[in-house]
Amino acid sequence: MGKRDREDALDPAVEDALVALQSTLERGGGELKLRALDKVIALVDPADDLYTIQKALVQNDAAFFITELLSDPQAAPRAADAVAALCRHSAPALARLAAGPLVGLDSSVERVALNPCQADFVDSGAVAPLVPLLVARQQAAREAAAEAVAALCSYHQDGKLAYLEGLVQLLQRGPQPEDLAQVYELLEAAIDGMECGGEQAVQQLDLLLPPLLGGLRGRGRPASLAALGLLGTLCEKHGAAAEELRAAGAGAAVAQHLLTGSQQVQDAAARALWLLAKRERACLSGQAGQLGCDPAELAKALIRLLEVAEAQEAQREAEEGSAAEEGASPRAFPWAAEQGGAEAEVCHAEEASQLLRALAAHYPDVEALVDEREVPTVRPQASCCIS
Repeated sequence: MGKRDREDALDPAVEDALVALQSTLERGGGELKLRALDKVIALVDPADDLYTIQKALVQNDAAFFITELLSDPQAAPRAADAVAALCRHSAPALARLAAGPLVGLDSSVERVALNPCQADFVDSGAVAPLVPLLVARQQAAREAAAEAVAALCSYHQDGKLAYLEGLVQLLQRGPQPEDLAQVYELLEAAIDGMECGGEQAVQQLDLLLPPLLGGLRGRGRPASLAALGLLGTLCEKHGAAAEELRAAGAGAAVAQHLLTGSQQVQDAAARALWLLAKRERACLSGQAGQLGCDPAELAKALIRLLEVAEAQEAQREAEEGSAAEEGASPRAFPWAAEQGGAEAEVCHAEEASQLLRALAAHYPDVEALVDEREVPTVRPQASCCIS
């Protein structure tokens, strides 16, 4: 069936929405653009797992028109809403995916009726203009962009790759200083939620390393805190990146944060340094010379973290028991006051413990320090945060 035949068979409401979208290219009024986008959004039936409306729209160039509107400052948030509406999986599909692992002949995600329009919007270039909206000043624009990106990336590797590429390009261009921490956090979440072994993903991760190293050598919170989180996740998901980062001097940069940062930064640095060294623990040795500091001072910082973590775990258990008896919520830890409540809890005690043991294996003075201080043994389940 040709395009003309498809148009002849269109539902009148769909055809009206398409005409309205096309008119946005011919006439530039802001209200006209918003009304056209509203018509598109109103047509979508979230319960339709055949995606009848969405497919009819994208088969007639709706993805192109809406992507163009993403570059219009006034229309961009509503255009992002339209992308989300057209690319979300249907409610039945989401319910089935949320029900847990699929079994039998329908065990693969592909057998769930996922939205086929994601690819059309990715191919139209919709992801690139959405990424800057994620750090826009207007909260409505940020929220709309986040919904659109989530819809484009859900169970869709090409969408995730396009999103990763957009974030890396944003970092390379140099975001505003106040946005840097958020860009690091978005990158960490994107990398943590995707398959990183393919050639395209690896290329983007390689491009990410130089600006990340620059961020690690900074001293300002919260950007340094977010950079440490990103480095840890990058090393965890892509071992080759850890090797390149070690060779570029990341170990010494992370060690400085562990020595001089706040408790929250030290906690993140302990995780980052452990994941950086985990597959090549010889990098921690004096012969490797990659730490750039006295390993005994690192050990002291790690021991302090572990002692705080042990105390926090004990108080958490006591508070939970007391709250269960009184029906009240547990109180924040007293040492968390400077960070604003429970945010200052030690979340990566297990990684700190592993790193301390690895240092002790290379340095007798660290081993003696560990024995002398009777460092607490950390249970894997004791960490309070999900990294």
